[in-house]
Formats: sequence, structure tokens, C-alpha cells
Amino acid sequence: IEPVEDEVANQLLNVSPVTYNWKKDPNGRRELGFIAQDLADSGLLDLITFVPNEEVDDGVSLVVAYDRITALNTSIIKQQQIQIQELKSSVARLEELINRLTQA
Repeated sequence: IEPVEDEVANQLLNVSPVTYNWKKDPNGRRELGFIAQDLADSGLLDLITFVPNEEVDDGVSLVVAYDRITALNTSIIKQQQIQIQELKSSVARLEELINRLTQA
């Protein structure tokens, strides 16, 4: 067991979510998600599954493993919380400095 590296989690930030319709869905229902090939191109191979598919040329379809994205999202949220705390501290120091300068 190893922690998720920040660099790996940050790769998810380079992939844009999209909306799409399933080609074979007669209702044309709109979906929200990621393109599996985009995840693969970003080096996030742990977030896709290879599924046999005789209908495509290479015989394999890429499928997004959405349940695995939660772990990366959690890592990203933790990083952002650290940044928020650091920024709050910086703002507090600057406000203190401004108060001292305006009272002088």
C-alpha cells in the first residue's frame, strides 16, 4: 500500500469533463463524465479498464473506472485545503501588517 502521489492526482486536473450521449441509447440521454482516451493520454491508466469489444478495430474498448477517481479527488481536495490554510495565514499576516502601518 502506497499513498497517491500529488503529481499523479494533479494529472486529473489536466483532463476536462465532458457531456455526451450514448450512440446506442434510443432516448438520447445526456451523460457527464470523462473520455477514457483522454485519461490514458494523460498517463492515468489506473483510471481506465480495458474491455474486450469485437465491434472495434483493435478488439478492446477503454472504459472509465469512475469509482477510482474518488481517490484522486480526495488527494486533490487535501492539497487544496493545505493551500487554503497557507493563504489564510498569509492574509492574516498581511492584515496585521496593514493594521500596524495604518496606526503608525
